[in-house]
Amino acid sequence: MADRMGELSCFGLTLGTALLLGPLVLWGLRRWRLFDVPNERSSHAALVARGGGLAPALAVVCGAVLSTQLVGDARVGVLLGAVGMALIGLTDDVRGLQALTRLLGQVVVAAGALVFLEQDIRGSLAWVAVFSVGALVWVVSYVNAFNFMDGINGISVAQVVVAGGAWWLIGRTQGVPTLETGGLLVVAAGLGFAPFNVGRARMFLGDVGSYLFGGWLGAMAVVGLRAHLRPEAVLGPLALYGADTATTLLHRLRRHQVVMRAHREHAYQRLVQAGWSHGETSLFCAAVMAACSGLAALSLTGSLAARIAGDTGAVAVLVAYLGTPAVVVRRSAPAQGAS
Repeated sequence: MADRMGELSCFGLTLGTALLLGPLVLWGLRRWRLFDVPNERSSHAALVARGGGLAPALAVVCGAVLSTQLVGDARVGVLLGAVGMALIGLTDDVRGLQALTRLLGQVVVAAGALVFLEQDIRGSLAWVAVFSVGALVWVVSYVNAFNFMDGINGISVAQVVVAGGAWWLIGRTQGVPTLETGGLLVVAAGLGFAPFNVGRARMFLGDVGSYLFGGWLGAMAVVGLRAHLRPEAVLGPLALYGADTATTLLHRLRRHQVVMRAHREHAYQRLVQAGWSHGETSLFCAAVMAACSGLAALSLTGSLAARIAGDTGAVAVLVAYLGTPAVVVRRSAPAQGAS
């Protein structure tokens, strides 16, 4: 009971801190004129303060430091990964960084975090080496995927809240307190940022926020995997961001386009271009994330049939999501012609 009360106290502290810091951060961003200028990638047309992720970043760090459940190597690894990535993002927001410099910094931070996150990994030297390389690629890739996908109001709040909520439930039912508390804290940070970004956005996460949340979620996924949970149950909540980013990059590579150039070709961006509002698109993405989370969690039941059905269902949901923009465009074309 004491652990539960402490967990709820850290949740309240993280949420309250994010809500209190939000207006102060917004004031500072406007004073220093740190605005997101619309470009080829943007789905907005007006100047909006950039760097608002500093508020939830400070809040989630406070919650993690005071937590009695997220402890030991896991806490050090998650904080090192999230805060290190956030500092790279903050530098990029304020001064700008070359792409290669950002990438090298992300690799160094991820490698440092994994030194702590992989303390409990056991097996042959070859297996540990394969897991380490895979985890490094995963963390860096997901941080960048989160940044790529953070393009409309509310979508990253949806990702953070759905993923954190799913991990909180999985950690609680499967006896993994680090995953449970890590999920709960990031939900609080996401909800604390929601009033400033959902609906009419007053500020964006910026690189500091997208790198923070990407680093936190990426590191927490490693925590779940080292606890020997089913990979699809751990990664299912993050599948939409991964699938949308991977298919978009592959599509651009096939057309010999510059991968790192700003664009609006992600599935969620094409939905907005087809006429959906930011709110409608973010709610749709949240529903897809929740569906993938629930279906992937069937792998935890111990039934092979349930696992196969859940994995197949999650893949089908992702395929449907990726195909939705084309369907919306086809259906809207006759209406536009008639008008």
